[in-house]
Amino acid sequence: MSGTTSNNFDATDNSAFGWNSAGSSTPPFGLMVQNVGNTVGLTWIPFVQNTGAGPLPCVPGAHLVFGPITATDGSVVMYYEGTVPKNGMRTVTMNYKGM
Repeated sequence: MSGTTSNNFDATDNSAFGWNSAGSSTPPFGLMVQNVGNTVGLTWIPFVQNTGAGPLPCVPGAHLVFGPITATDGSVVMYYEGTVPKNGMRTVTMNYKGM
């Protein structure tokens, strides 16, 4: 975020976000992913990680950190858990936006 590795991160029940505060030594930008749809058959789990890399495919919560975490490199995750029926599909809707 903003080209630096010193950022702040946290999550709520429906979103995960990272930001740099105005007046800090880093450019004041933020980013949020937020579940906004009806996810029938799936559970959404927003969280933050203490690594700039994405989640591990087989262990997505391996770097999960309960926030807020500050002045670190990290990432935001919107993880969906559930099953997809044979020959079926599931649809998720999320916002990915600056703050």
